Amino acid sequence: MNETLIPEPALQADMQQAGAGRLVAVVVTYNRLAKLKVTLARLLDSPAQELAALVVVDNASNDGTGDWLAGWAAEHPRVDVVTSTTNQGGAGGFALGMQRAMEAHTPDWLVVMDDDGRPEPGGLAAFHAMGQSGALAHWTRWRRRSISQAARFAR
Repeated sequence: MNETLIPEPALQADMQQAGAGRLVAVVVTYNRLAKLKVTLARLLDSPAQELAALVVVDNASNDGTGDWLAGWAAEHPRVDVVTSTTNQGGAGGFALGMQRAMEAHTPDWLVVMDDDGRPEPGGLAAFHAMGQSGALAHWTRWRRRSISQAARFAR
């Protein structure tokens, strides 16, 4: 799908040219290396101006994910790998990842996803195009359907 994501007209009025600020992604994985590889590649397709850092939480995978991540992260300076010695579940993995992101990468925004959830091409650029309007954007693919949602929240 080669679709360009454009914020809803109500949000376009609030866009600021400065962008949304420093965005850091947190991805949690457990024993799904093939899916993880696709998600990480998609995220790193975005330049550093759109995605400042990528925190990957390996939730005690035993399928070779940890070894692959160690080598792969050494080649990608924006990647920060957190390895849990036990499977903390999704919520525990996100807690670990968000804590690392906040302490080590000083984000203005966090985007969190499982290893099989990934933004559409152009999704992070579209998020930044919204500026600091207080908009929350979510792009995901589910069962071959593309979902684009944007909702405005008061700060």
